[in-house]
Amino acid sequence: GLKALASESQASLAGQTIGAYRIERLLGRGGMGEVYLAEDLRLERPVALKFLARRLAADSWARRRLIREAQAVARLDHPNICAVFGLEEADEHSFIVMQYVEGETLAVRLRQRPPVPAQALRFAEQIVRAIAEAHAHGLIHRDIKPQNVIVSDNEQLKVLDFGLAKSVEQTRDLAAGDVANQISQNGLVIGTIGYMSPEQLRAERLDFRSDVFSLGTLLYELFAGENPFARASGAETISAILTVQPPPLRNLASGVSTGLERLIHKCLEKDRTARFHSATELLYELSLLEQKNTPRWQPRRYLNQAAFLAFLALMALPAFVYFRSPSSPQPLATNVSSLSPAAMHTLAVLPIAIERAGENVGQEVEYLAHGLTESLIGKLSALPDLQVKAFTSVAGYKDKPLVPQTIGQELNVDTLLLGKLLWRRTGWALQTELVSVKDGTRIWSTERALQLDQVLDLQDDIAKSVIANLRLRTEGESNLLAHRGTTNPQAFRQYMLGRYYWRNRTDKNIHDAIHHFTKAIEIDPLYAQAHAGLADSYVLLSTVSFGKTPTEEAMSKAIAAAKDALSLNDNLPEAHTALGVVNLRYDWEWQQAEKEFQRAIALKPDYAPAHYWYSSLLIILGRRDEAIAESELAKKLDPFSAPSVMNVCRTLSLSRQYDRAIACYDKLLQEKPDYDHAKYLRGLVYQRSERTEEALAIFQTLYQKNPALAGAALGYAYGKQGKMKEARQVLTEMEALSKRRYIPPQEFAIIYIGLGDHDNAFRYLDQAYQEHFPTLAYIAIDPIFANLRADARYTTLVARLKLPSPAA
Repeated sequence: GLKALASESQASLAGQTIGAYRIERLLGRGGMGEVYLAEDLRLERPVALKFLARRLAADSWARRRLIREAQAVARLDHPNICAVFGLEEADEHSFIVMQYVEGETLAVRLRQRPPVPAQALRFAEQIVRAIAEAHAHGLIHRDIKPQNVIVSDNEQLKVLDFGLAKSVEQTRDLAAGDVANQISQNGLVIGTIGYMSPEQLRAERLDFRSDVFSLGTLLYELFAGENPFARASGAETISAILTVQPPPLRNLASGVSTGLERLIHKCLEKDRTARFHSATELLYELSLLEQKNTPRWQPRRYLNQAAFLAFLALMALPAFVYFRSPSSPQPLATNVSSLSPAAMHTLAVLPIAIERAGENVGQEVEYLAHGLTESLIGKLSALPDLQVKAFTSVAGYKDKPLVPQTIGQELNVDTLLLGKLLWRRTGWALQTELVSVKDGTRIWSTERALQLDQVLDLQDDIAKSVIANLRLRTEGESNLLAHRGTTNPQAFRQYMLGRYYWRNRTDKNIHDAIHHFTKAIEIDPLYAQAHAGLADSYVLLSTVSFGKTPTEEAMSKAIAAAKDALSLNDNLPEAHTALGVVNLRYDWEWQQAEKEFQRAIALKPDYAPAHYWYSSLLIILGRRDEAIAESELAKKLDPFSAPSVMNVCRTLSLSRQYDRAIACYDKLLQEKPDYDHAKYLRGLVYQRSERTEEALAIFQTLYQKNPALAGAALGYAYGKQGKMKEARQVLTEMEALSKRRYIPPQEFAIIYIGLGDHDNAFRYLDQAYQEHFPTLAYIAIDPIFANLRADARYTTLVARLKLPSPAA
């Protein structure tokens, strides 16, 4: 069931058979169309069918938006969300196939049998979990109200109509006292007046905080029995939402704690910056409230045991007890004669190897080895008397011959922790050993069967063994447990998968990473590291390398995910870095970006991404020497990463050290000959250093392979060489390409700069400014813009970006 969105009469479809569905009766009617109860003749189950209105059936825009929204909703697999099974077309009808939910709406329940406080709290948790799931996927509901919540007979709640209302109604006007109680923004039906946020009513751009306000209104009504803003007419209701503070909840609802009252009133703040940033943050506060009221309460994980067992079978990791096979190495006596209890030790956890004779190892085991390595590094890094090398510093030793003393000297550590996944007759086992670099002796070793549902405990046991054998001080188990992030092995598995794909990121893999981080959050909404992983992923989505997501969409999702992470754990360097990247690449808040990067570095000095992005900020601000030093440090911390090496080359180039930059790119391309982005950037250095023919040759070759990457540079190069016909041909081809995919306006500006057409150049640069296109921030330091500096419009643009004046 979906409730109708507006009113429109059309002939009933009841009694007809459309495709594989026999229509039984009308459930609701609206401006988008009608919703019917039907029987799925193939699967013999009841379903709800939502038909596109006949007047929109031929509207390609409406159909495209409907398809896009249905696809988004179909990804929301959650017990408190009404599922979308598919989008179909049959007999000239377009319709969504949805789960049919037996029950009554929450609106009916509130009128007829209002819940007692404990019951209302259970209802509230289910609703907030559903909206948190949508926010984790980047969806804003926009129409949260009791009529869109179904209460089943067993009191399981289902939230309906995710994201559909905003996409289907193109024209509608708001009138005071509108009996349909609807409102439109830019032609889109987006919600019901009594539950709208102030910014919805003002037709402003919406984000997750709009849903938080609507949730607050619904929760207030859930406990008090009345909507705090409902008035006799639509106009009065709008006025109340915009100007009137709701009465204290406890004045109307007995049994409500002061903590719950504070939480709901925070949702109802008129200023969105004072509200919870998303439903995930609200869910976290709600969970703390329940923990305080009922100490034994734990957040539900909705762990599906059958699915978990199926996963174990897939992984060839059958449940078994810990064992020690005859061929396994026995624990050795601790060799700590040279280790003093108070010594500060240095350790490198090398990438866990995989050994299975005669067979290739699948990705499922690869991610496990990768995830265990990174997780152990994170856990051991929390110990006060142990300096642990970052994952980026050791990643290049994967699958290389292990000569402990040589590797230890290269990494400048005194101890190595080695691991290997071995296939035994009964399944996978993890073999670990602690080795002294000084003389190569084995300090400790063990082999444990790898039982996936106990992998978190296994990591703790390994960490405790390292502590014991190196005689380290520790605050007890609290330090180790705090760095788990989650107590749910399924959530941990999804997180490890997310990190695996993020580390090996491509256009496809970055979206796979988002999928797995999102699944981890679905299982454990309070998993701060998973929210941080989501933020790490979203900040990359607006780049050409990782897809075509509009900058605003990618960055708004990154902000939400990072703030959710920090609301759960303010000490995550990943989340602070992600916020810094948003400030750097989207908000252009330079001081705030520097604050976030410095905070991340203070929390984890060897966190390479923080140094990488900080170097970008420093070069944008013209602090060249600092930028070079920071880029070199990022490379030192992540020596096996091509982007880290390329960042040094780019920083040298933007610092006008062209010979060093070219040598840097040459060395990188010797190791990575197919790295097109490095070739492109080397071409820019040639262009800047007057090696124009070499630059032109690079851009011509790349343009044939990837016009979106090289088109602007090629058009500019042609223009600067006086080849105006060729430059205009590239411009024409890029304009044609922009009709098929997104091409940033700055790319066209660069071609116009080459052509000497400054009016058109500034026209497109202004568009880039309006879009907050990230690389516009380089306008004060990139020589490609040098010819514009004498124009007053250039000075104005630099000032609008709050950048320092260009250096000579």
